[in-house]
Amino acid sequence: VIGGETPEGICLSAFQSLLPDLRVLIYGGSLPWMKDPDTAIVACPDPENPVVFELRRAKE
Repeated sequence: VIGGETPEGICLSAFQSLLPDLRVLIYGGSLPWMKDPDTAIVACPDPENPVVFELRRAKE
């Protein structure tokens, strides 16, 4: 995220649903229900345009 804008092509509602899990991954945490500690699966809340995102922590 640069300058307060969402990444191109992602609506605000979808991006807002990603933020909690994205923060966990950015700051080194993991989600206890995920088999891979470097991933998160997040569903968009829009019932008209269902999308499921897979977030992956980038290896440095």
